[in-house]
Amino acid sequence: MLAACSLNLDAAVDCYGAFVVESRPESTMTSIVDLLPNLSCRSSGSSASRPVPVARADRDASRVADEHGKDFTFHEYDGAGHAFFAVDRPSYRAEVATEAWGEIWKFYGRHLSDKK
Repeated sequence: MLAACSLNLDAAVDCYGAFVVESRPESTMTSIVDLLPNLSCRSSGSSASRPVPVARADRDASRVADEHGKDFTFHEYDGAGHAFFAVDRPSYRAEVATEAWGEIWKFYGRHLSDKK
């Protein structure tokens, strides 16, 4: 998301939306919500559906981008859990990761297929 708000890109996917709208006191990562009006391209985000702040932050990023007239699509995956893409972690969920990769490829296919 930081790259999509800082560079002139044609499309971007954010698979982990942490720190887009929230800062955490125990971390050096800070919110980039003030940069969302600079979003340069169509964007998509995905998250596991769970009752923790990251999923809420992803939904909030989608809402803020929409408020600024930015094209942002959000996909939420029920029951996937944090880091479901990480093949080297116990949290990896092959079925959900495969579905999410399919959405990523479709998104890039729609928004980059005419780019040369």
